[in-house]
Amino acid sequence: MDLRQTPEIKFAQAALKAYGLAHADGVVLSAIPTARSRTVLKVEMPKDARYIIRVSDSAANHLLENEIHITAQLARTNLKSAAPIPYAAEQMFYTESPRTAVVMRFIDGQHPVAGKVSEATARRLGEALAQFHTVVTGLPHGNSDHLLSRYPTDWPQHKLTTAQLAGIRQLEEVAGLFNAAKLPSGIIHGDFHTNNILLDGDDIALLDFEHSGQGILLLDIARSALDICQTDRVFNESLLTAYIAGYEAIRSLTAEEWKMFRSAFAYAALVVSYWFYTHDLMVESNQFIGCGIAAVKLLNSASYQKAGD
Repeated sequence: MDLRQTPEIKFAQAALKAYGLAHADGVVLSAIPTARSRTVLKVEMPKDARYIIRVSDSAANHLLENEIHITAQLARTNLKSAAPIPYAAEQMFYTESPRTAVVMRFIDGQHPVAGKVSEATARRLGEALAQFHTVVTGLPHGNSDHLLSRYPTDWPQHKLTTAQLAGIRQLEEVAGLFNAAKLPSGIIHGDFHTNNILLDGDDIALLDFEHSGQGILLLDIARSALDICQTDRVFNESLLTAYIAGYEAIRSLTAEEWKMFRSAFAYAALVVSYWFYTHDLMVESNQFIGCGIAAVKLLNSASYQKAGD
């Protein structure tokens, strides 16, 4: 096992003992890259049994309990998710402050490649998000402070180029028209993009519900479409059409959602590009600004205006 013996790794090993998964010969641990401040390991057991163990801050246990609730609701659909397994009676995760570990069954599959999604896959992913919106109807803990609730108001102008500022101002002008008062709300995924999706033949698995919570359904659609409906970093009208057709096969957009469709894309583009910016991911931030501007231009076309009539 070629892993540094950090406190998180040591805790993961202790948790595996509690789960009864560390006693067998031949257990192999390998790190899974993650952009967040948590440790994720793949656990390979003898006879091909595989698990994922995730170590996070105990202060976020309420989000983990939400995730367990979401996976239980998704089990009623044809969507897969990394459902946690209990380590003791009615105990779904192992915790010793300040850390918590949860073990989940490993899910086979590949992430769709951002910028290389086909129209058929875009449609399937639209259906998957609509299923999430219609099936996941409640959480044990409120979570209104998620990614899509954080509209940026403090861009540090001295760190941005003239072109970047111009793009931001262009999006802000359209996002300023966004009015959520009459829009349907519910439990949103909050971070539905290609790295949080696995495809395995006809199976779709949804991952990472850390940003799930109460929110505006349309913003969830817009945020995901900006990632899925682009080809080689260029926003793609055909993919958006397929994605929305898939979504509406499960849940139809309301007239008010169509009215706010364009401004929702501008809003979501600003939120996500700002998240990338604050994490020093400038290339990704600029890409989202560009995709947002392209989406706003497309959604100003006659075809999409008519869609909401």
